[in-house]
Amino acid sequence: MLSIKAFKSASSAKDYYSHGDYYGKEGEGVWLGDGAKEFGFEGEFNAKTDKAFEDLLKGHLPNGQILGQRTKDGIKHRSGADLTFSCPKSFSIEMLINASPEEKKVLDKALNNALSKTLSFVEKEGFIITRSQKGGTEREPADKLTFATFKHTTNRNLEPQVHVHCFLANAAKGKDGKYRSIVLDTLFENNKFIGQVFRNELALEVKNSGYDIRTTKLSDKSSSFELAKINPKLIDAFSTRRKEIEQLCKELGVTTKEGRDAVVINSRKAKRLVKEEDLLNTWKEVQSNILKEVEKEEQLHKVDSQELEQNKSIFSKIIDKLFKAEEIEEKQMSLTTKELAMLCIEDISYTESVFTQPELISRVLKYSIGNASTTEIQKEINECEKSGVLIRVGDKFTTQELLEKEKQILNYAKKSLGAGKEIINEKHFVKRCQSFEMREKAKDPNFQMNDQQRKALKHILISKDKIIAIEGLPGVGKSTVLNGVRDISGRKFISLIGWGEKFQGNAPTASAAKTLKESAKLKESNTLHSFLGKYNGYLEGRGTKESLAIKKREFKKTVLLLDESSLVSTRIMHSLLKLQDMFGFKLVITGGTEQLNAVEAGKPFEQILSVIPSIKLNQIVRQKNKLHKEAIIAAAKGNIDKTFKVHGDRIQKAGYDTEKLAESAIGWYKALPKETREQTLLTANTRRLRDEINEGIRKRLTISGELKKETVEFSVLKQMDFTIADHKFAPSFGKGNIIKFNKKYKNGINAGDYLKVVNINELTNSLTLEKGGRKILYYLKKEVNYENKFEVFHEVKLQLQEGLKIRFTKNNNQLGLVNSETAKIEKINEDKITLKLEDGTVKELSKEHLKHIDYGYCTTIHASQGKTVKDSISVLNHNEWLNNQKAWCVAISRHKENFTALVQDKDKLYKCLLSNKGDRLSALELVSGSAIEQPQKDLQMKHNNIKMGNKGIQIEA
Repeated sequence: MLSIKAFKSASSAKDYYSHGDYYGKEGEGVWLGDGAKEFGFEGEFNAKTDKAFEDLLKGHLPNGQILGQRTKDGIKHRSGADLTFSCPKSFSIEMLINASPEEKKVLDKALNNALSKTLSFVEKEGFIITRSQKGGTEREPADKLTFATFKHTTNRNLEPQVHVHCFLANAAKGKDGKYRSIVLDTLFENNKFIGQVFRNELALEVKNSGYDIRTTKLSDKSSSFELAKINPKLIDAFSTRRKEIEQLCKELGVTTKEGRDAVVINSRKAKRLVKEEDLLNTWKEVQSNILKEVEKEEQLHKVDSQELEQNKSIFSKIIDKLFKAEEIEEKQMSLTTKELAMLCIEDISYTESVFTQPELISRVLKYSIGNASTTEIQKEINECEKSGVLIRVGDKFTTQELLEKEKQILNYAKKSLGAGKEIINEKHFVKRCQSFEMREKAKDPNFQMNDQQRKALKHILISKDKIIAIEGLPGVGKSTVLNGVRDISGRKFISLIGWGEKFQGNAPTASAAKTLKESAKLKESNTLHSFLGKYNGYLEGRGTKESLAIKKREFKKTVLLLDESSLVSTRIMHSLLKLQDMFGFKLVITGGTEQLNAVEAGKPFEQILSVIPSIKLNQIVRQKNKLHKEAIIAAAKGNIDKTFKVHGDRIQKAGYDTEKLAESAIGWYKALPKETREQTLLTANTRRLRDEINEGIRKRLTISGELKKETVEFSVLKQMDFTIADHKFAPSFGKGNIIKFNKKYKNGINAGDYLKVVNINELTNSLTLEKGGRKILYYLKKEVNYENKFEVFHEVKLQLQEGLKIRFTKNNNQLGLVNSETAKIEKINEDKITLKLEDGTVKELSKEHLKHIDYGYCTTIHASQGKTVKDSISVLNHNEWLNNQKAWCVAISRHKENFTALVQDKDKLYKCLLSNKGDRLSALELVSGSAIEQPQKDLQMKHNNIKMGNKGIQIEA
């Protein structure tokens, strides 16, 4: 791990390094870096007494130059920064407790080499910069950096923890040969990445020294390692400081690395000086006790293990006969650095159209820790650039594949112009539109259409284009337009005799598909994923000429309505438009560019709008309050100031941390009258905050008697966030994970099976699964795409009780259960649960069919897109990435009547929304340069301030 701390003064830096370790040694440092060599600093020194070190802290360089900012009180100079590199716990245990003097030297050398290579990489790659020219307007990579390292071996709890404090002096040479102060923002932005580089280099050095390692996963989803010989229970026994920090982070609601670093610093205990010999004896005693416990446990399970081994032996012989060829093939498979780089390019480009080199290298290191050096990985990435797989523009990358897909999407869109027939003749529109409005008014006296809706309705009905786009703000009544299209088309004579248009609805989510079906009164509406899945063979070129001709006839009169198009990724939109081109159906895409984008890479809806005619709806009909309408329009334009003025009193600071914020939200919600609660949408900006609120509301309603006090503990499954590459690597899984298979295998796995992971073998890249008391060995192959073959979950315990509101987390078409919709538990029996769904339907379901549920009082803002409610409450903790203008636009546009925001920090939220548009850079924008360039931090964390050119994107047809 790596933590970074900047020093404000020379005295604070000197004091920091002078105290040394916890058993009385003063600050013994070692000079490193080309800058140190140029200054003549070599070898060891004492931080407390060394004059050269003290002068450097003050900005007084050996060449006579003095660095700093001139003020009325003299020259002020920041000394530099501390980079603390921490080793894995097992490395510390081996080096400090178990290693012989010779072995300790080997491990110490491995640490020194890893540190030296990491610092060299930091310097070479320009993570530290200087400013030149008048006023420091030019930024350039720093040269001749000066480092001083201080090795420590214990943490504040006096546990073995090897870590190195690396002082980076605030002095570096520019291109003109002059020394200047350094700028640390790039270093801070990449501290997680640099920490990953260090762990990889250390793992490589340790392996080369003859030690076996095992890969481990960190909470931030990056990878680390432990020495294979050190028992995990021993690691756990010496990790009380880590547990303290994790508990404090949980209590304070801290989720970011910056917040965690602050917790680490502010929770430190005062140093206690002890004798090194006494400390070592204590550690050895702890180790001895733990290993005795481990031995006892092994003895207890010895008999069971012998029986298990006999069964394994019989089972293995059967497996060998059935799957011998597959096993041999898998054992021979190992990815080269080039193959892994290619896999990780595919992996990262699945979610990001544009990414940086550190992001890509981090992805590779996640799956190959200790297998290749960072320099070797960098070399393969450069080769991918030379071969055309990657396209580099400045410090950013995209892929040739994504670029081609974006170009093809626009070409499909342009090709559709004038390529079809209108649904009705223009001369009939006025009369038919009036008739439609009269019919709707007869059903609902309050029904009315505005001129914008009529214009959009006309555009769809009379256009000869095969692809038609309607862009609209949230709440402008797009569904009314689509209902009108279906109704008017269905009343043509040719439709009445069965030869007219057939309408199908599609949406990115099941909930949106259901809403579209109900609002547009469609007979059929599905998720886009399921629709494309039916015709995947045609997309992959497996359809015959004859079958394609049949499909063209079948779809000749089909009109496909796609809603919430902003949530569709480049890959999915490309498949849809390719299918449209093959089958010839008319496609109507609707959505809003001001709302959230797809989780995956791309913003194709926005790009399509740049090349085909579209109608924009901005006359809001959902909200009745004029000011609330104005706030939504303002949010869509990025005018955050206006939205805060409109909702000012209803944007309330409700807690200084996540826990307090959740408590406030729970209290606020509980205080509402029961009838009001039923009509109120409660959303949170993070899943963790959502979960805390849900659990708190359940407890509060139980205490008040609104829920039956008797609870039933129930195991449910929560989906894990697996990337494409995660599916292919055994260390991505954890013991106890549940895998749902969507495909039948010869080894006894059936489609629909839920199997538990009982063992993970990193060496053979295999999982041992349990089915009906027997073990199944499942090898993961790097060339297979598993994301459609199985899903990965972890078990969570819920407390179910009568009256409880639950939310479905996975679609079940057979039972009519829709992901993200809610239900209330009416009755709980031994084997069955009776539910009342949102539409009033009552269903009695087996508990086996309810594996995919959660508490249903609060949902995420992302999941709420497309919903309409009477009132809404949004709960927002401080999150620079998720608090963006698109999410804010969704949050303030769900309600018809009342909106409330409960926030952790109102000022921080305001500033965050001002700077973070929540936009994404497309491959075409990167290559064409049609986007406004932003600092790297904005690209990595916020995807900020990206705008289309006035004329859209121009490409060759």
